[in-house]
Amino acid sequence: MRCMVCGGLVKDELHVHKTCCVNKLYVFCSEACRKKWASSWLNTQISLQSSSKTSKQVKY
Repeated sequence: MRCMVCGGLVKDELHVHKTCCVNKLYVFCSEACRKKWASSWLNTQISLQSSSKTSKQVKY
């Protein structure tokens, strides 16, 4: 299997993560790759949430 962040082959230990809103398992080669992906995913979720709040507050 390949890591979804760096594309490297998973050799030793398989790190798997499943989010609440994505019905798919994510495979990582290391804890560092998992943390990098989680940070990026969380930032995306926060920006999506704040942009939807901003668009609702704008009155034309």
